[in-house]
Parts: sequence; C-alpha cells; structure tokens
Amino acid sequence: MKVTIVGGGNIGTQFAVHFAEKDHDVYIRTSKPSCFSSVLSIVNHNGDVIHQGKIKKATSSDKEAFENADLIFVTVPSFLMKKAADQMLPYLKKE
Repeated sequence: MKVTIVGGGNIGTQFAVHFAEKDHDVYIRTSKPSCFSSVLSIVNHNGDVIHQGKIKKATSSDKEAFENADLIFVTVPSFLMKKAADQMLPYLKKE
C-alpha cells in the first residue's frame, strides 16, 4: 500500500516509521526532503532503537507524494490544512 504522510515533524515521522516497518511504500511530503534519510528510527529515552523502517522517499513534489496514494495522513498544523488539501486534490483517486 502506498502511504503518504504530509508533514515531516514528530508526528509525521512516527507514522512514517510504523508504516514503513510494516513494509508499506511510505512517502513523506515535506518542504525539506534533504533532512530525511531513507531509514528512519524511533529511539527511547535511553537511545535504544525501538522502531525502524525504510521509507520510499521524502519529497517536496505533490505529484510524487499524492499520485496513486492509497492512504494519506495529514500531520501539519491546522493553519496549513487548506493548503495541504489544495495540493493533494488534483492527485486524489476518483472511485
């Protein structure tokens, strides 16, 4: 399943790791894709890796992120929700 996470903050990254850990094709739509590596980890307070997954791509391209996405999680602040919706609308599946 192609899962797109909109927003690369703490919440978005957590979602991305958990879906990637389950072998889904995870894309993170972010304004700063260069800040992400392909392998993301969640560490506990002792610095131990407790979850880890490999994402397909972090991208700033709406087409790459949204086209053929099966599931989209929007994790941006509320004042950016309309902008996020407008960006994804042209790529949503019509069923």
